[in-house]
Amino acid sequence: MVEAMAPPLGDVIRLAPVMVAPFIGSFLGLVVRRLPVGGKIVTGRSCCSNCGKTLSPVELMPVISWLAQGGKCRGCGSALGAFYPAIELSATTIALLAVLLTDGPGSAWLGSGFGWTLLTLSWIDAETMLLPDVLTLPLVLAGLIVSIAGGSDAMLTSGIGAALGYGLIWMVARLYAVLAKRPGLGEGDLKLFAAAGAWLGWQALPTVIFTSSIIGIVGALAGMALGKTLTRETRIPFGPFIAAATWLGFVAEHGNDDLSALISAFAPF
Repeated sequence: MVEAMAPPLGDVIRLAPVMVAPFIGSFLGLVVRRLPVGGKIVTGRSCCSNCGKTLSPVELMPVISWLAQGGKCRGCGSALGAFYPAIELSATTIALLAVLLTDGPGSAWLGSGFGWTLLTLSWIDAETMLLPDVLTLPLVLAGLIVSIAGGSDAMLTSGIGAALGYGLIWMVARLYAVLAKRPGLGEGDLKLFAAAGAWLGWQALPTVIFTSSIIGIVGALAGMALGKTLTRETRIPFGPFIAAATWLGFVAEHGNDDLSALISAFAPF
């Protein structure tokens, strides 16, 4: 009888972000729903927003419980909506891409954690037009701390990136506000750009700015194609576009050989 061989420890560590991602996504859902309104995140019990029924551990199983209940509350039968399974699957997708595209377990974990935080910020901004300091500022600090592993040059690049990410974009936003006579980017956007500079270094900021703008234009065109009316006065949350560009920059910087080959195939030089 042939005994099944246990997977190498390195593979388990590398795949761990994917295994915990649905549960992380469930927690991120709580943060998205409760942080903007000042609700309790860690100590507050999960319950149905319609009847107030406290959810059991079985009812809190990511995705599976939602499917088993047909997307409805067991207590009152009201529709639960697709928010929680959507954010749980989004968190899992981020972890899976981080594992597949980055160059090792450390990068996979960093990319997952970084991506989960950006996902949370993006969702909150999309729903409330807010980028809470309690998430953006620690993200800047985390980028500066991570840079320590790269030595003094990386720390300097990260520090300059954080300063430029905020200061340069602040000047652009002020200039836009003066010329257009209406605000452009908010304070939260500036801090998110600072986080991008802290994580990726100042050299990556032009790429992040360009990529986020392109993603924003594509997003606006997609919205118009779906029937959404956009005018000069329409407020558009820019955080999700900055977040997407920043995370793509991280993955490109920490990409494995397969990703590098793919980028080289499409690169103009």
